Amino acid sequence: MCNLLKKIKKLCLTGAFASITFSQLLAQTNDANKSMSFFSGQITNQLSQFETSVFEIQTNRLRTSNESLVKWAAAMEQLKGTANSLENKQGVDRKEMAELWFAVLGVLDKHIDPNFVAPDFFKTNDCYLNLVPPRDGPDGPVGPSGISPEALKNPAARAEYEEMLKRNKEHINNVIFQDQLLRVDNQVMTSVGRFIRTSYTSSESDKKELNETVDTAKLSSSRKQKIREIILE
Repeated sequence: MCNLLKKIKKLCLTGAFASITFSQLLAQTNDANKSMSFFSGQITNQLSQFETSVFEIQTNRLRTSNESLVKWAAAMEQLKGTANSLENKQGVDRKEMAELWFAVLGVLDKHIDPNFVAPDFFKTNDCYLNLVPPRDGPDGPVGPSGISPEALKNPAARAEYEEMLKRNKEHINNVIFQDQLLRVDNQVMTSVGRFIRTSYTSSESDKKELNETVDTAKLSSSRKQKIREIILE
């Protein structure tokens, strides 16, 4: 109803109200609300699909590293596509658009490791293209790097090697994931900044509306601070 009142006010100011009935105006507003509801549902569904992809990879439900890499690439493209959809959407209530942008940022905040850019990150997430297996038993040979665990005859050596491969796969996935998340994050924050500057003014009422939307959003404290810095520009 708030949108309807805004539209009535605009029509009154432009003198166009006499050419349209209230029922027509209400129908137009309802159509716009249905369109926005459908769009919001699309964005929510896309974010849910992204979360599902992340869960599948992080719980090692994918059999190989290559399969994981393909899944990461697809998930990131989907997230970028969601951001592009928001960027290109026109004629939508700004508060609802702000909530959708913040929903995307909330997903990023949920998965971005704040320590990724720290020097110690790679010390605990070291990863290699191929690993040298352990010695195949106390007096056994050391096989070439990249061989299959099945090539090891000693059960203990085979189990150790399988654990090494699993940990290496997790580190590869994590490094790639964090790198891609930060790339998408930069893109989304640029778009959010542009949205705020073009959709909101420096008036106290606009700042109040935006700050209230930030307060209720599921964002990290550092993210909220960055957005408030944009509001104060």
